[in-house]
Amino acid sequence: MASQFLRVWTFPSCHSFMFPTRKRKADYMHDQLVWQELLNALKEYDDKVCPGSISLIERHDAASSAQRPRLQLCILEGVWLVISLSDCGFTIVSAHLANEANETARTTLSKVLEFANAGFESMDALLSTVSPLYRGRFHQSLFDRLTALQTEEGESQSDQRH
Repeated sequence: MASQFLRVWTFPSCHSFMFPTRKRKADYMHDQLVWQELLNALKEYDDKVCPGSISLIERHDAASSAQRPRLQLCILEGVWLVISLSDCGFTIVSAHLANEANETARTTLSKVLEFANAGFESMDALLSTVSPLYRGRFHQSLFDRLTALQTEEGESQSDQRH
């Protein structure tokens, strides 16, 4: 049986908790940069899920030296997701309720479990599929950006006329 070591990276503080593995120090430095870049990329989702809930979990299998990063977050409906990251995309590995008494969370959990182990090409596709509140915030964010661009364009044209 292969022993496993875990390293958890927490968002947004980005402090790492490292457990011993058989890697060289240079490998750790490279891994930390890669994981930090991934955390930075995930920051755009923090306002569309439960704020501060995003964390990365690295599963290291000592026998194969394989690293299988996983992402943990809580969607706005009150369901925690563990998502596997791979070259093929994003997969929901597990899900559980953040609050047992929340009917919305129980209904959402049932929907989430229908998509367990299904592959998604992007984090947006995954979250849009399982979280109506994420989808709503995503659409509102796009609308706000387009409105801001339209306002800027209108002001720019107005300045050119004067």
